[in-house]
Amino acid sequence: MLIEKIQKQAAPELVAAVKAGTISINAAAAVASLPAEEQIAAAAAGKDELKLAAKRVRESRRKPASDSAAVQIDDAAPEDTVESLRQRVASLSAENTALRALVANLEAQLKAAAGSAQTADLSSPF
Repeated sequence: MLIEKIQKQAAPELVAAVKAGTISINAAAAVASLPAEEQIAAAAAGKDELKLAAKRVRESRRKPASDSAAVQIDDAAPEDTVESLRQRVASLSAENTALRALVANLEAQLKAAAGSAQTADLSSPF
């Protein structure tokens, strides 16, 4: 069932992380329930962020125990809102981290390309 969920819902980056051994199948199945953008951001951010994303999903599924149904109904809306906001902040933080890593990678590639272009210019007699 977990593998089926991963096959159906996981972003290719998450599947690659499973194949690479970066994340367990159980954790990947949890992360696969997130929107594709969040999966991609977590996978791009690396092993630790994938673990945190899986933990956030698992914690969001847990329901707090209370003494009466009335208390659960009264508390459900604010907790759902707070939890959804926490998940959104975590998601945006993961996306921010992934984007920063992508920018750093692109800057390094640009710098390397500029360096190789200068080297090529120096070696040409014309």
